[in-house]
Amino acid sequence: MIARLSLRWKILAWLFLNLLVLGVAVTLFLRAQFGAGLNSLLAGPAGDRLETLGQVTLAALGETTPEKYEAALESTCAAWRERGVRAALFRTSSQSADFVAGDFKTLPPLVFEAVKDRMPGLPQRVDRPSFGLDPPPGEPGFRPPGGEREPRPVLPPPARPPDQFTGPVPVVQPAPPVPRMLQKFMLVSREPRTYWAAVRLGWPGADRRVPGGFKPVTLVLASDSIRGGGLFFDYVPWLMLGGALLALSLLFWLPFVTSLTRSLARLTRSAEAIAEGTFEPPPDTPRQDELGRLNRAHQHMATQLDSFVAGQKRFLGDTAHELLSPLARLEVALSILEHRAAAEDQRYIDKALDETRQMTGLLHDLLSFSKAGLGGAAVSLQPVALAPLVAAVVARETAEKPGTTVVQEIPPDHVVLADAGLLDRAVANGLRNALRYAGDAGPISLTSRAGGDRIMLTLADQGPGVEPALLTRLFDPFFRPDDSRVRETGGAGLGLAIVKSATEACRGTVSLNNRVPRGLELAFSLERCSTGD
Repeated sequence: MIARLSLRWKILAWLFLNLLVLGVAVTLFLRAQFGAGLNSLLAGPAGDRLETLGQVTLAALGETTPEKYEAALESTCAAWRERGVRAALFRTSSQSADFVAGDFKTLPPLVFEAVKDRMPGLPQRVDRPSFGLDPPPGEPGFRPPGGEREPRPVLPPPARPPDQFTGPVPVVQPAPPVPRMLQKFMLVSREPRTYWAAVRLGWPGADRRVPGGFKPVTLVLASDSIRGGGLFFDYVPWLMLGGALLALSLLFWLPFVTSLTRSLARLTRSAEAIAEGTFEPPPDTPRQDELGRLNRAHQHMATQLDSFVAGQKRFLGDTAHELLSPLARLEVALSILEHRAAAEDQRYIDKALDETRQMTGLLHDLLSFSKAGLGGAAVSLQPVALAPLVAAVVARETAEKPGTTVVQEIPPDHVVLADAGLLDRAVANGLRNALRYAGDAGPISLTSRAGGDRIMLTLADQGPGVEPALLTRLFDPFFRPDDSRVRETGGAGLGLAIVKSATEACRGTVSLNNRVPRGLELAFSLERCSTGD
């Protein structure tokens, strides 16, 4: 089962996905602009690190003899070797790559093709040496091993311009020597996958005394990871850049997402309260966008629903009140007629009197339901001791069923904040419902327990219970699991609706649950009040 994400995390997930797509797009763009392959890394810090390592290695080789190149290489590359980078020196030409010193003695064909002769992709210049050290053979200035340097042609001095300056000739300081940029490349070979980097060092000074030493020396580096211990690729700057971009994106997006989800959460809570019958509009918001319009529409809807439901309940109560008076007079008339009617007409009068009393009971229930629903803020909540209230309700409701057992376990210090009349009506209707449907199944219990600032009053029976799908509907007015409305199966379905309305008017909640193995449990959650209040 896939866990559901909140709207906030969904929006942030889309933000992260957007950043990922942008990162991939930028990477592809850079590869298209600077060329595919690892050589594009040489344009950044990786190239500078390889250049520096090459310069240091070339200087170390120039101060020693070829027999000690191994020690020189060890001193310059020791730190990188500890990080998993293998290093070796080769004398390279267009036909071969001769091992000089280092960790490996041969090169894969792919690497050899890249290091032989000149570096790939570099311009071929004939007017200057390739590596900035000694000229190649056949050019002016070449010095063979052990021999003298060939003389360079002496150019005549430039003609002096006309006498425009007769003072002393200024002394021009020679410019400091500019180190030549060493040639370098990077590539990857497969089976096994290895990352290679090479730096063409040229001719170290010691090689001038070795026959055939004019072959340039190339420093070749190999690593199993693209990082190369941080020499080839250093991910720390990229992580810092990614973290900065992520933090900046969150700085822009998080307030917007928080504001959006906070408004939606308020509307959700208001809609849930309306679904439970509490028509409280959401608080005002300064937003002027679609969510602001939705909030104001929600406020108007909640106000209209509250007015409509309150008017409906008031109409229902007024109608019930008006009908009670003629029904009461009808009942009195039938009672008088009962004593004066002939014996053969007595059963008709009894039936009419019974129906009149049934209608009177229904109107009383409607009036109670209407009053409980209209209580709301007009109800004044006072401290009410549970034990005496429950005892009075039990005594009144069981008067007509003397054989029924009702167990009461209410501590005397349990005091709740409620309206005594409404709470009495809620408990009485709940107990009446239990007596009607489960009075013969076993004892009925009324218990209470305290928890924090609430007191839970529980009314439990041992009846058959109710189907779980119908539990929440039992609080609906006029709903009964049994569709019949005959007198033997109960009233009109207003008892538990009155329980819910009266309890909510006391700022409490009520719930129904099936017991195991059998029975039904009606639980009242009421606000606790200390005895000193």
